[in-house]
Amino acid sequence: MSSTRPELPREFVASHKRRRMMSAIAELTAEQGYEATKIADIVRQAAVARKTLYDNFDGKEDLFLSAIDSTMTEMRVVVEEACAHDGADFEDSVGAVRVRRAQRVEHAVSYERAGCERTTHRPTRVVPQ
Repeated sequence: MSSTRPELPREFVASHKRRRMMSAIAELTAEQGYEATKIADIVRQAAVARKTLYDNFDGKEDLFLSAIDSTMTEMRVVVEEACAHDGADFEDSVGAVRVRRAQRVEHAVSYERAGCERTTHRPTRVVPQ
């Protein structure tokens, strides 16, 4: 009786390896920083050969940027789905986020001009000594 594993489609395997490499660089960079993250660390954590990394990416920077692009695309999909569920338009939601961010910047500048420090939620006045 021969026990053979079913062969997975090549595209699936390649896609899974790319995903593992992008996850590895994201995790390692978060733990030890971009400069300290070495190709050897990435291929070890992703369980791929160095050649596989270079067959898919031009190098560490290309892999890092691909991981960022992938994450941003995933985030956009989640936001678009949430907006569709709520009946809101994605661009309107992005505009609202930009307005809120601008308001926070304006408040921070106002606090700074007034001699206040911004703590978690409430500004506190800095008393010179």
